Amino acid sequence: MGSLAPTFEARLVPGTLCACATILVYDLFCTLDAEITYVWPRPWSISTVLFVLNRYLPFVDTFLSLSSKFTRLTPEECLARNKAVAWLSFLGIFFSEGILMLRTYAIWERKRSVAIFLSGLAVVVFVPSLVFVYIETTTLHYVSSGPEVLGCTLGHAGTIAIFAYMLFMISETTIAVLTAVKAYRDLRRSRVPWVVKLYKDGLVFYLYLLAISIANVLVPILAPSSFSNWLATMDRAASSGYKDVNDTMISLRRRSLSRVFFIAAFAFVVRWFFFSSSSASAARYGSHQIKEHNFIERATRPDKSLNVQKHPFLQARMGRDERDELMGTEIRNGEQDYWERFQMPYMTSKDTSSMDAQHVVGAIDQLLSLNGWVAALCPTLTRPFGQNKHEHAYDDLVREDHLYFIAIVIHSADHFLVDQLAVIVQMAKRLGTNNLFVSMLDYESSDSTETLTDLCEAVLTLLGVPFRIRRVPGMTADPAAAYYPLEEAHMRNLALEPLHELRKKRGINFHRVIWLKGFTCPNDIFETIKVSFVNEAAMVCGMDWAEHNGFFIFSDRWRTRDIDGDQFRQSKSSSKAEAVPPRDHLGASRYAQHLPFQVFCCESGTHVVDPAQSYYKDIAYRAGTDFHNLSKADPVPNRDPDAACLDSSQAWFCRDLWVRSARDSMDEVDKVNNHDSDHRVHRRAAVAEREPLAEPEAAPQIEAAAGQAQAAAGRRPAAGPAVDADANAGSDYDAMPEDDIEGTAEEPPFVESDPVHLSMPNSVFRPARILVNPRCVTTYAGVSHTQLALDLFGTGEGDTSQAGVGKYVLEDWEGAPESFVCQEQRQTGGRKATKTQRRLGFSIHDELQR
Repeated sequence: MGSLAPTFEARLVPGTLCACATILVYDLFCTLDAEITYVWPRPWSISTVLFVLNRYLPFVDTFLSLSSKFTRLTPEECLARNKAVAWLSFLGIFFSEGILMLRTYAIWERKRSVAIFLSGLAVVVFVPSLVFVYIETTTLHYVSSGPEVLGCTLGHAGTIAIFAYMLFMISETTIAVLTAVKAYRDLRRSRVPWVVKLYKDGLVFYLYLLAISIANVLVPILAPSSFSNWLATMDRAASSGYKDVNDTMISLRRRSLSRVFFIAAFAFVVRWFFFSSSSASAARYGSHQIKEHNFIERATRPDKSLNVQKHPFLQARMGRDERDELMGTEIRNGEQDYWERFQMPYMTSKDTSSMDAQHVVGAIDQLLSLNGWVAALCPTLTRPFGQNKHEHAYDDLVREDHLYFIAIVIHSADHFLVDQLAVIVQMAKRLGTNNLFVSMLDYESSDSTETLTDLCEAVLTLLGVPFRIRRVPGMTADPAAAYYPLEEAHMRNLALEPLHELRKKRGINFHRVIWLKGFTCPNDIFETIKVSFVNEAAMVCGMDWAEHNGFFIFSDRWRTRDIDGDQFRQSKSSSKAEAVPPRDHLGASRYAQHLPFQVFCCESGTHVVDPAQSYYKDIAYRAGTDFHNLSKADPVPNRDPDAACLDSSQAWFCRDLWVRSARDSMDEVDKVNNHDSDHRVHRRAAVAEREPLAEPEAAPQIEAAAGQAQAAAGRRPAAGPAVDADANAGSDYDAMPEDDIEGTAEEPPFVESDPVHLSMPNSVFRPARILVNPRCVTTYAGVSHTQLALDLFGTGEGDTSQAGVGKYVLEDWEGAPESFVCQEQRQTGGRKATKTQRRLGFSIHDELQR
């Protein structure tokens, strides 16, 4: 959403720099003759050196800043340049203040007491200011401006530099007071014209510096961070403009003062009107940036609300196709005609202007009932425990007033985007528009998704729901070079960018992140959120069902693994108890009772993630990088049998959750036991050192002992054969058909790469709480929702065995499996590229040692 403020900002800062550069050049031309006459012939002294540095150093940092606004620079180059500008500015102000102090010392006839006082003042002012400038430069952070934007885009900057300006104000005020006292004494006895001019010009110049210093203090406090150093260059230009004629310095003549500001204003106007192309691009980019709290907000009580009326930057559209539409002129003419004929004639005063508000309110009421299927028919579907029959079943979620981050990644999926929009609208109606933030990422869709995102923008804008809708190009232009797990990680991390920005810049912490996939009824999402809260779960997934040959099958087997590390079955929705999707006994039992069950990994359909256990702990989506790029002539790489699994980014995310949960539990224990982190690392490493290394002959005994330990824990040994006949079969494009695999179609046996390696079993570590809620159903276009609900849940009558919160809570949590089925994509080729399978060991202990 564009606004005047970002455009004004994008033009004001470069315009001010142009004006300052104009002042410097003009002042040089006006005073160069006097400088040649009075300065150059004299012998060099401390005052001469200070004069030269104060005179010509501003040209360096001013034009360096100016060039940064009209050059394409990387964030690293922007940071280096602006750090240099900050230090040059500080040195320039230091020299200017030194000249003023020398001038004051000379006025006071070089008295020893004045020299001591000014020396103390210099120490008190410049030493803390040096520290403040250093801290300020460490807080600078620049972000990429995009290929179409010139200059640097400031992402974050501190405000501690205002304390340096305050100290300079104290110094300048003290010097002005000393000058005024001395002037009062001298002018009482004599009124020599050049003496009067000396004191008068000095005090007038002090007023100019004081005004600029006050502005430099107030601007970072009251304005956005991008304005923080707006007037620093102006301060430099003004500081370098005052020189004392009698002390080998030149005074900025009052008669030329009006000319200077006239030239500066002219340069500003020229910059504003004739150099706006890159500024407009910067303004469009700046309007997407989430603004951080200013100094006063941080010092008092920062506003952490998602109120779009108060903070328009919370609604942003990025990557829109800005070209004129085919019927754009006709649409604009229609809007203008409606305004002139049906609205403007009736708005004759403030009393009648409310008619437009009534139109808006009526439109909002209609939007909140958007999509009759979602609003009216979803509650009629069969669900266990009568969860759709209780109107107030989720009022407790509303009362908690939690914040929810809704993330959607779209890639040519216009067939369910409108349904997803309807779900968001219904959630906003129930939870409140200020409790949601929608991040919608269009990943180079080639269908009508881009047009539908325009509809989403209009609906969410009218409803007042915060959002960022962004369209991005694909990572690779050649489909043969596309590696889907890496693209998947890239897409998801982009969708999560507002989550991190809102936390970093505005201190807004979301309680849950909701990933919308396909179509899921709002009540099913609410129940999954409730399951997530009562179990304190890191992630809770629904179940993804697709229509296949007239019946429904569980579809997302690539990313989902039961608690034994096995793939889910490609079961039908009407399968018997012994053929349900989860293979482990406990999971199958709870699935049959429609209860949440623990899994090693999941994503199937819409899922809810706790950011406090994941994203806020620096867990991001990632993928393997040692894949084979088919678009190059490189040979196929040879990978070790125990090499990392090249599976989906969600599978990597799940494994990171398990490792993070274990690390957090160890950190908590160490904190209780008052152990530092180094001691903890040595203690963990010492676990395998307490017993002597086993001899190679003892390897069979070790493997037998490991098998007995797993059997005692009720877990299937990792190296054992699969019980189910289709345990390793792929689904859809999840894996290669067995008859397409070269050589044998059997699964490679699970083999320890180091038979004498000892590590702690996964069962001793705190488990990651990852659940599947079978009552949360995700489907796609063309699916008979009613039939699917009947297949899964029957009539829904008589499900009274679980009362209250019992139908949500999982009491016993198991540790991670010692191995899992790795279904990996070893080569490029997009989403449907060939995939292979193997069983791979998973050791949390080994991961913690890395």
